[in-house]
Amino acid sequence: SVVAAMLAREALDTNWVKLEVIGQNPQWKWSPGYLWDRGSSVWSLALGWVLPDGAGHAARIREAEANREVAAREFQRLQVQVIADAESAAAIYVRARDGLNAVQKRSALASKRLAENRRLFDAGYADRVDLVHSRLEALGAQKQLLTAQRLALGR
Repeated sequence: SVVAAMLAREALDTNWVKLEVIGQNPQWKWSPGYLWDRGSSVWSLALGWVLPDGAGHAARIREAEANREVAAREFQRLQVQVIADAESAAAIYVRARDGLNAVQKRSALASKRLAENRRLFDAGYADRVDLVHSRLEALGAQKQLLTAQRLALGR
């Protein structure tokens, strides 16, 4: 992924800075030696001191630090973008969920009214116009519910 690649690049640049800083310090070198001199064995241990070239390391350290800073800024930019995208998606989800809840309540209420009008019609207390009107209202509410469900699922 892009995030993993950016993190790996930043870690590589950080390690490069560390290596360059280490490289500017003098290095001690122990060297064992063996010599055969007129029939006798001579063992020796030598201590060497290697001085680094001072000019090259400073420039490479500055370059590595600059690369590390660029990688860190790019990662922060990506991080802000990802957080903003996640917050936007969360807000869209909350709006869709709240809209779906409201439509579900309206649909349940319309179904309840239809059942009540059907009961009143069967008992002779309501006319066919009231029954048809409540059926149309329930169908409209069901259509809105299906649309809200589709939107909530992101389709």
